[in-house]
Amino acid sequence: MFSWWDEFLTLRLEGWTWRKAAFIAWAACPTSRRVPKTLADLAEGVLGLRSDRTIRKWRQKDPAINERIEKLKTVPLLRHRADVIEALVAVAQDPDPKAHADRKLFLEMTGDYRPRQAIEASGPGGGPVEMRHGNVDLGELSDEELAQLAAIAGKLRPDPV
Repeated sequence: MFSWWDEFLTLRLEGWTWRKAAFIAWAACPTSRRVPKTLADLAEGVLGLRSDRTIRKWRQKDPAINERIEKLKTVPLLRHRADVIEALVAVAQDPDPKAHADRKLFLEMTGDYRPRQAIEASGPGGGPVEMRHGNVDLGELSDEELAQLAAIAGKLRPDPV
């Protein structure tokens, strides 16, 4: 029996043809555990196709095949999700400073903490931000001219209120 047999059966229940289900299950399997080892061997020896070219055509014509392969690759992760979350909570509850990263992750996941993020500003259409003061385009000033303006501005004091 193939290591990807259970995934194949699931795909058949979803309505995939047997050949496409076999390919998707095989492609989602880790390469070290794939039987047969090559796409050509799968196409010719298991699926009864003349070559793996047919499979390449399937993938070009039907993007759902690649999407399903990618989703199927995450199934092993999802099987352990509850255990990982339980371990995260257990470590996050530990007052040891070493558990800081787990506490931070836990609070980010629950929405109670948002890390500071850099703010990126852009102008219209994602272009550069216009730096104008009156009729002067500050973006056209040299670094030296900008430094001079900054020095002048540093010497100015606001009027007392």
